[in-house]
Amino acid sequence: MVIVTGEVAGPALWRVTRGNNTLWILPVFGPLPDRLQWKSREVEEVIRNSQAVYVAGRTVAAASSRSVARAQRALMNGDGKLLLEMLPADLYQQFSELSRRHAGNTSRFELYRPYYAAELLREAAMSRLGLASDGEVVARVTSLARRHGVKVHAIEAIAPGTKDRIITQLQRTPREADVPCARMLLERMEQDLRESIERANAWSRGDLAVLRGYAGFRDTPLYRAACAPFLQHMSAMNQQDAAARRSMYSTYAGALRRNRSTLALVWVSELLNPDGLGDRFRKAGYQVIEPR
Repeated sequence: MVIVTGEVAGPALWRVTRGNNTLWILPVFGPLPDRLQWKSREVEEVIRNSQAVYVAGRTVAAASSRSVARAQRALMNGDGKLLLEMLPADLYQQFSELSRRHAGNTSRFELYRPYYAAELLREAAMSRLGLASDGEVVARVTSLARRHGVKVHAIEAIAPGTKDRIITQLQRTPREADVPCARMLLERMEQDLRESIERANAWSRGDLAVLRGYAGFRDTPLYRAACAPFLQHMSAMNQQDAAARRSMYSTYAGALRRNRSTLALVWVSELLNPDGLGDRFRKAGYQVIEPR
């Protein structure tokens, strides 16, 4: 399958309106092709006429060395055990075959807990496909905003206190609880890689119809059922997701009330999923105009 490269405009903007005020939403997606260059005249014009721009932040504050060390321990197997010892023989064989095909070998994954090892393998496979870029969309939007004197606000992904609770719960989660979720991720990996190429190409072309068909796999019953033994230990993560959605809606609704024009970068899945940002605005009585 051919991966789109070169200069692309990406998807058209969504609009949410309140009286004469407009919230413009750029659907963002990742990972994108490494050789893709994002450039949109429409977005630059919106930024030039806006009073605020919102982009995704990383953390509220830099993580302490202690938090980093705790997170690393939580992501690894206890007592120096290897992945070979944590997975059933048939699943380890499947992991090894996928690893040789898409990452070269399994040695780099051996110390990690099953769920995270499967995630790392997927990342390595994506990198080999040339799908490891963010398209520098956030960097370019930030640069354009500064050029036009528009204030940039970072929407923080997770607060330090919540992060510590998630790490604590992950540390306490038995590694055996990872196995059903890791199995599902490995069984879907070839399909997931094909779909990742299709999604990246669709974003590059601005094809929301294709993206709509792939939006939010991790919110599907299949994922939740397979990963239930793992997720039942991770209530802080579920609470964080819900809190982040509420905060996002509140922040953007406030910006829409204050500003004649605002630009926000929002993940495609958050726009398209049921009870996502688009539906929240509709239910609150705002006019939501999707691009054709």
